[in-house]
Amino acid sequence: RRASDILKAIASGASAVGVGRAFMYSFCAYGQDGVEKAFQIFRDELEMNMRLIGVRTIDELTPDLVDAS
Repeated sequence: RRASDILKAIASGASAVGVGRAFMYSFCAYGQDGVEKAFQIFRDELEMNMRLIGVRTIDELTPDLVDAS
């Protein structure tokens, strides 16, 4: 889904998260160029969200960063 969903899952304790669907759709629609663009968008979203919550690495993600309400 979104990069923020991945960060929430990892912060909540997940050791792996599936992200293949977006890349599969990108490949089917636009080939390798689509996958590369989707990856860049995904990476940019991850970096932006990590900056917004104040972490530099995935290892810094903790459950207290997730609003479970």
